[in-house]
Amino acid sequence: MIVAEGLAWWYKRYAPKDDDLRKAENDARASKKGLWSHPNPIPPWKFRRQKASTDGENQQKLIQSNWPFASPELVEDFCSAAIPIIS
Repeated sequence: MIVAEGLAWWYKRYAPKDDDLRKAENDARASKKGLWSHPNPIPPWKFRRQKASTDGENQQKLIQSNWPFASPELVEDFCSAAIPIIS
């Protein structure tokens, strides 16, 4: 499970009563696995809001924050990619 490996967030809005996901995220956080090894991981919903800026300021902030895997090239590619919104 990717949540247990620290590779995804438990999005409580869609699965508020999922005890398996709750435990998986709590264990990953406690073990500092994956994204939880970073001192200030950015939730995807906040990241998408930040990337909405077209002036490049937020991209630079992500690079300077040492966001996991945040090389300038990767941030630029990620921020320019279309992200599907599932509702």
